[in-house]
Amino acid sequence: MIDSLTVGGVDMLHGPWDMERVTGWFDTPGVRLETVDRLRHGEHTSDGRWSNRLVRITGLFHHDDCDDQQAERDRLAGLFHDGQVVEVRMVHGGLDLANNFRLADELKVEPDTDTLSDFDMLLAAVDPYLYAPEQVTFLHPVGTGIGLEYPLFHRGGVLTFGTGIAANDPIRNAGNAEAWPVFLVVGDFPGGFEITVGGRTVTWPWPTTKARPVEVRMDGSIFEAGSNMTHHATRRDWVSIPPNGVIAPEFRGLQGGEGWCEVHHRDTYI
Repeated sequence: MIDSLTVGGVDMLHGPWDMERVTGWFDTPGVRLETVDRLRHGEHTSDGRWSNRLVRITGLFHHDDCDDQQAERDRLAGLFHDGQVVEVRMVHGGLDLANNFRLADELKVEPDTDTLSDFDMLLAAVDPYLYAPEQVTFLHPVGTGIGLEYPLFHRGGVLTFGTGIAANDPIRNAGNAEAWPVFLVVGDFPGGFEITVGGRTVTWPWPTTKARPVEVRMDGSIFEAGSNMTHHATRRDWVSIPPNGVIAPEFRGLQGGEGWCEVHHRDTYI
């Protein structure tokens, strides 16, 4: 049972719009294969690539009169004006998944009676995946946390120090497809920083400040203050979170410093 379905924030299960059928959401997208004829029977094929995801939503549209029908139809159609993308979100079976879609064909609204119409909407997402809500994990440089514990001498009259961070919390992708996290580094690190996951490292050997966070997008780019600065990294070993997998990233300042790293990721499904 579908618990909720929204298109650009418009509820498609309750109110005037009454979805009866959705296709393409539970299917995988199509697969593109490049082929070359063999000398004998058959063809050689490349690794498949997912094509875009098409979703069709059909149902009934309830309205008080013709003016009400036109107003609601215009409100929904206006979301897609000039090729705009809107978020389509579905909650089903405990999964809350979404992606951004464009209108791929006509939005059809066909009156049956003065108070009832049929509607048909075909949507397309260039990105074939579906994503759970974003999760954020905070990393602190390994070794930080050491310092005087307060109140002083509270442990048996002995002056004590805190324990340095040896590892950060693991990050899990509960989806069935690779997830590509984003590491947002916020802080003053005069010698730059490194992010290491399972022996793979991204190295940024340039000073950072809290006013100019550095965004490491593990799908293959690094941005600083909105500009693509990927070429400034001396190591670029990009890392994904495997399907149903876990990573345990380590973050450190190359010459000390203070600040933190936010890991943003979404469970990813195909």
